Amino acid sequence: AHKGCESWAGVAMSSAEGRPRPEPMKFDDFDEDDGEGGVDVCILGVAAVSAFFAGIFGAVGMLLAGPQSVAQVLGQVVGGGFGAYAGANMHKEVQNFSMKRLCWILCGAAGGSLASWIAVPMDMDFAMFGCSVLTSTGAVAAVVATDNELLEVLREFLSSGPEGGPKLRQSADLEFASGTSIGASVVGDIR
Repeated sequence: AHKGCESWAGVAMSSAEGRPRPEPMKFDDFDEDDGEGGVDVCILGVAAVSAFFAGIFGAVGMLLAGPQSVAQVLGQVVGGGFGAYAGANMHKEVQNFSMKRLCWILCGAAGGSLASWIAVPMDMDFAMFGCSVLTSTGAVAAVVATDNELLEVLREFLSSGPEGGPKLRQSADLEFASGTSIGASVVGDIR
């Protein structure tokens, strides 16, 4: 068991029985480095923050000017863009502001909001949720496109096989077989 993971009842009993008390947990206990490096951005977290703020700001715009209005779309862009930017930088050790990156993320959120304005009907149930998700999708795509570490992770993911298996073969590595040999192997497997 992890140091300090005993329940408070267990601690009280152990001190009553004369056993030494376990050391209290410290926040540093959770910051163990596994040595693998990796990125410190959670894409799902960025998407959730972006969708949440796109929904809140878009709902304010919708209340002010009506559904599918320019105010709603603008609220979604501002909320989704700034939410994605905040979510992408939230856990980084070095906080730095990049106007260029923020502009790209706002452009991605604008693209998602435009798609939601076109694709989501005004009378649809949970339309604001759908609009927020589409706005978030555009913003998250821009977050990934503007972060070199995330791009590298995406490239590795796309170049790996199913379930993290061996890499997919490149087209130059493929061995071409004639249709007869492919057909023969299929027919042979059926029999």
